[in-house]
Amino acid sequence: MKALLAGNDNINAIKPMLKDGRVLATADQYAAKQAVFGIDTALKALNEHKKQSELSGVVETPYDLVTK
Repeated sequence: MKALLAGNDNINAIKPMLKDGRVLATADQYAAKQAVFGIDTALKALNEHKKQSELSGVVETPYDLVTK
């Protein structure tokens, strides 16, 4: 019986497993860009003189399903 698997992070190690069918899908959350999103949010808060309690609790970031 073949197990149906999915993963997270879209790291290079998963690409051969996607190609040969051992893994059906992975998700790319663009981890390398997450620090940039945080820095951008912090800089915007500083420029607008906002306290943390005045900021949104959500920072929307891209998240893509990768199947190939």
